[in-house]
Amino acid sequence: MKDEDKSKAELLAEVQRLRASLSANEQATLERQQKLHQQNEYLSALHETALGMINRLEVHSLLEDIVTRAARLVDTEHGYVILPVDEDLIEVKVGLGVYARQVGYQLRPGEGFVGHVWREQRTMVENSYATWEGRLSDWSAVRAIAGVPLRSESGVVGVIGLVHIDDRTFGEKEIYLLSRFAALASICLDNARLYENVSRALAERIEAEKALAQSEEKYRLLVENANEGITVTQDGRFKFVNPKVLEVSGYTFDDLTSTPLADVIHPEDRKATSRSRPPLPDGGPRQSEFRIVCKNGEAKWVLCNTVEIRWEDRPATLDILSDITERKLAEQVLRQAHDVLEQRVRERTAELERSTARLEQEVRERRQAEEELKRTEQRYNGAIAGDDEPDSWQGIIGKSKVMKQLYQVIEKVAQSDAPVIIYGESGTGKELCARAIHQLGPRSDGPYIQLNCAALNENVLESELFGHIKGAFTGAYRDRIGRFEAADGGDLFLDEIGDVPPNIQVKLLRVLETKQFERMGDHEPVTVNVRIISATNRDLEELIAEKRFREDFFFRINVIPIRIPPLRDRLDDIPVLTDHFIRRLRGRTGKTITGVSPQVMARFMAYRWPGNVRELLGALEYAFVVAERGLIYPDQLPQLINSAPPRSQPPPAAAARPEAPDSPAREPAQKRELIAALEQAEGNQSRAARILGVNRMTIANRIKKYGVDLSRYRV
Repeated sequence: MKDEDKSKAELLAEVQRLRASLSANEQATLERQQKLHQQNEYLSALHETALGMINRLEVHSLLEDIVTRAARLVDTEHGYVILPVDEDLIEVKVGLGVYARQVGYQLRPGEGFVGHVWREQRTMVENSYATWEGRLSDWSAVRAIAGVPLRSESGVVGVIGLVHIDDRTFGEKEIYLLSRFAALASICLDNARLYENVSRALAERIEAEKALAQSEEKYRLLVENANEGITVTQDGRFKFVNPKVLEVSGYTFDDLTSTPLADVIHPEDRKATSRSRPPLPDGGPRQSEFRIVCKNGEAKWVLCNTVEIRWEDRPATLDILSDITERKLAEQVLRQAHDVLEQRVRERTAELERSTARLEQEVRERRQAEEELKRTEQRYNGAIAGDDEPDSWQGIIGKSKVMKQLYQVIEKVAQSDAPVIIYGESGTGKELCARAIHQLGPRSDGPYIQLNCAALNENVLESELFGHIKGAFTGAYRDRIGRFEAADGGDLFLDEIGDVPPNIQVKLLRVLETKQFERMGDHEPVTVNVRIISATNRDLEELIAEKRFREDFFFRINVIPIRIPPLRDRLDDIPVLTDHFIRRLRGRTGKTITGVSPQVMARFMAYRWPGNVRELLGALEYAFVVAERGLIYPDQLPQLINSAPPRSQPPPAAAARPEAPDSPAREPAQKRELIAALEQAEGNQSRAARILGVNRMTIANRIKKYGVDLSRYRV
């Protein structure tokens, strides 16, 4: 009994254990079923999401769908998608909820929560964002935040960010769903980008094909309507010809494509075609001119430009043909005219050679006559200059003390090679003084060249001084040497140096300093050895003050100054000069005039002679016209001399000395000369300037300088 009861108890315990085990198994089975149901729900939700996104092919629209569906999965209304701008910058591309206004917000990798997700390239969750040390002030409304990277084969291409702004948090379920969703979203994003790239490439190809078709149509129209013939030949046969070729040749397309190329070219010109010509030096097409035989047998000239091309993947030649038949005919006419002109030129040349020979003979005869005349003039000038007279020195007439002092100065100056400047009023004999310096100096065997600088304009003066080459200016038909080259080894006398323009002064200064110059139109320097003798009747210091004469040039030519005294300062020479000029004029005119009366000599001695020796000669020439024989009397003199007031007091004789003509010591005499000239000219400044041998501006400056009242002398 007891054993039986024990067995029942054990059996009852086993049944209870089995029931407990069965209950536990049922509970586990129920939990697994619930978990599978939940997973089925997740998969169903993801499947639905994938189906919704897979048809989104526009990137921006897809991004908006991604953030909306991701927010729906985790039951939130706030989220965003981040995409890269470049390697160092990421940007919010789309936003949901509070992040809709954050679109375009940019930050760097590692900056803020989403920057950490981008840099770490892994899913991150922060359910206490308010205490997270890396939070941004612009994101202060966030309570919990989750970031899931979007991955492709090349790595992370974006980040999905979702937030709660209330007290909710992100659990494992949400993170699991977001991870799976991110994988699907990455695939959809890659597909959308691939679609955009393919669509763009397809659109570009369509545009390119359209442009190619337009270009082909344009070039087809150009070729068909071109004014030049265009052909393509291959293996000696035509493959293409445009309508212009058919128009010029008269052939049809079938005629040309069935005819060898050589048969179309004129037999005499087949070797002259472009196939035997080298390319142009600049790499352009080969050129040749030849004749083609048209269908009607007519020959036409063409200019052919040939380039190598490929036609149907084989070598070929492209020929561009221009009809030059009219040009060739014109060239033939020109050649015939050229032949006629050549014959005329030969005949004219022979005639010119005969004329040249005659002219050369005439020139030789003329030169011989000129040389004979020159020798005669030299003998005559020597006679009239007084070289054979006792009161003559180097052709200069005068025996007064001041002139003898001048002769001594000239003898000393002549031995120097330094520049000399001769000061003196007009008519005092500056040219005779310059010639004496040359004849007494070591350069007497060299040339003596003269040039009056006041008589020429600037361009002509430069050409006269330095010469020019052919073509230097209009009218320069040949090379011509200047006065400097002509005077090489001798002396160059520049009269009226005060009238030289400033530009020429600069060039003369260079010659004085370097002994070199350039001809007009040339850049090669010419070296000369010339001493310059200059002369002037002007006040150079006054011109310097008026900025009309260069001071540096003045110092360079004023190395050895010589002053020739005016005739009024050497009255003792007036009788000698008068006798000399009477003998000279008597020999020239043949009149038996023996001299001047005492009254005339008295007037000569009292007159101021503003025109100096030249004026004295002019007065005697006038008297020789009026008088016939015997002595010259006062009524036979010019009115200017007869009406001149007598000298109140003769000025003291001034010794010849190396000083400027208008030094302070001479100012009273210069003023008296000015007043005398104004009295004779009745206040007319131009006439007074001619009397004194200066220009009108100098008269005006001296009037101002000495405070002369013109109204006192005007009638």
